[in-house]
Amino acid sequence: MSFQPVDYYNVYDLLTEEEKLVRETVSDFVDNEVLPIIEKHYQAGT
Repeated sequence: MSFQPVDYYNVYDLLTEEEKLVRETVSDFVDNEVLPIIEKHYQAGT
């Protein structure tokens, strides 16, 4: 996970292991699939 948000209310500690895994999986997907192409699509309006 490249972005580490500040968790002022310690919500992360309230998540189950499964929820933490989902969060990590989504974060990895965004890092690997979305971030590399988002600027190109924004510029192209697609």
